[in-house]
Amino acid sequence: MQTLFGWIISSRLAAAIWVLFCIGTSYWMNLNALIGAAALALVWLRKGDTEGLITAAWAFIPAACLAYQFHSYFALLLIVSVCIGSALLRLTRSWANTLVALAITCVTLSAGLLLLEGSYSHYIAGYDYFLTQLRQQAAQNTELLKNLPAAITAVDVAKLVGAILLTTSFLSVLIGRFYQAKLFNPGGFKAEFHQLRLSKLQSIACALLFALCLSQQNLQGWLWAPMFPLLISGIGLFHYFAGIKQLATPLYVLFYILIIVLDPFKFMMATFAVLDSLTSIRQKLKPSSKE
Repeated sequence: MQTLFGWIISSRLAAAIWVLFCIGTSYWMNLNALIGAAALALVWLRKGDTEGLITAAWAFIPAACLAYQFHSYFALLLIVSVCIGSALLRLTRSWANTLVALAITCVTLSAGLLLLEGSYSHYIAGYDYFLTQLRQQAAQNTELLKNLPAAITAVDVAKLVGAILLTTSFLSVLIGRFYQAKLFNPGGFKAEFHQLRLSKLQSIACALLFALCLSQQNLQGWLWAPMFPLLISGIGLFHYFAGIKQLATPLYVLFYILIIVLDPFKFMMATFAVLDSLTSIRQKLKPSSKE
């Protein structure tokens, strides 16, 4: 992958070819949207706003075609959010600001798309088809049928798209920054990720918004937006602790398995992130000079 990203960053033509191919095939291979957006982030972070905008313009061509032909707007939304995230990270050099901005951007984009009539129609049609097939296969399973929702609305889809968009946008910028450091500043990414921490104001705001979404049933689908910056900050805290204690690789693997499969563990890491912002856990973990 390092060789691939080295080729992408080598010239404007290479970057254009890569994003055209990845975004153009993202409707059929979803992972390609992530890889294409990561290349856009790499160009923006390394070469600046002008080259970033040029690469984004190339990426918009296949994304616009997908939106027109298939009414699939995800690639367009992803490009916009990655451009904003990359520009902000380059300008502020702050992962905390970037995370919060990405959360706000992705919620705004996914909710704003509701204003465009039929924007989520293909998702709803796909869900209805899946529901019909599932009902036919589970005709004898009355308990399963009871738990299946009768239908899915555009608002439900917007909430899901917002969560996926936020995760994908962050991973794209993260991969782009990782390979920028790998190619031009080895070790730089590790140092900055270990210090990823939200400010007190950002943590309190995210925690309050999370509590608000949790308390209101119609807002629970947006929970991921305020929780995500806290979760990533908690992961950064874990990596800082693991680096100090020199934890073995299997413990990293176990940590990420727990993050993926256990929602309470996500909540616990988000809580640690809030405590770190308020009380600076990293300072307490930092080895003394005598050590």
